[in-house]
This record gives sequence, structure tokens and C-alpha cells, in this order.
Amino acid sequence: QSDVVMVPKPHLKELPSVAKHDQRLASELTTELEPTLLRGVPLHLCLSGWAQHWDVSNTEAADDAAYTLSRQTHHFDAFLSHDWGTSRWLKLLAMLMVFNSRAAAISTTLVSVLSPLLVSFAFGITESLGPMLFSFLTFWVILCFWQRIRQCFRRPLIVFMDKLCL
Repeated sequence: QSDVVMVPKPHLKELPSVAKHDQRLASELTTELEPTLLRGVPLHLCLSGWAQHWDVSNTEAADDAAYTLSRQTHHFDAFLSHDWGTSRWLKLLAMLMVFNSRAAAISTTLVSVLSPLLVSFAFGITESLGPMLFSFLTFWVILCFWQRIRQCFRRPLIVFMDKLCL
């Protein structure tokens, strides 16, 4: 007997909408897959090398090394499909904004409020560019590296990326 993953039957559920007349319905796709075919890759690996796996000129897709980055999984946090027409840098920027911008905004807000207080109380300095520069640095570091930082204290987000999982 082969192991088969059963995905629930499709059912319609109502999505929240802005207006009552703008009702939308969504359904889940149902299919049966062998567990070995259900593969995902941690998002930080997808973004590694400044999104090198998204490079159109990168012929790594045929390489077994790219496939070994993925692993068998039972869930996905996101589904990413490789688009051959968009540049790697635009894809990277879009993924950083989608997956990292919230953490960057929160951490920058905290640093913007706390660092001037710390400098003022600890060193008695009331006018300094240091806290402002530290806030800017915080935003860019968190925006660019949040998935790597996140994996240190939470499980990594698992995504399906066709170029690495097929």
C-alpha cells in the first residue's frame, strides 16, 4: 500500500470584503499526492545569495544541488512561482517587502523610540545623530536579513518554489 496524502475536498468559504455587494468566494483545490512529491524550501534559502535562485540567467534549475535545498513537508506558508520575465532584483525587492517589511517597520519604530531615550539617560546627550542613524540601519538590516534572524528563534517559513522543489 502506497502512502498517499489526502487533501480535503473543496469547499467554498466566504472571504471578508469591503462592501456587502462585493462578495467573493474561494475554494481549496483537492488532489492526491504522494508524500515524497510534496516538497518545500525554507524562505531564507529562497532569498539566499540575494535571490540567486531567481536569476533568469542562472541555469541551476537543472542541477540536483538546487533540488536538494528542498525537503519533504506537510504544509506551505507561501507558494512562489518562478517568473522568467521579471528580473531577479525586482523579485527580491517584492519578496523582502512582503515577508520582511512588517518586522522592519516594528523594529525601526522600537529603535527610534528607545535609542534616543537610552542615549539621553545613559550618556546625558540630548542632541545626537546616532539614534537616527541607528534607526535607519535597523530598518535596512531587518528588511534584508529578517528571515535569517527569524530562524534563530522561530521555525523558518516553508515555501514552495517551483524552481527548487520540482
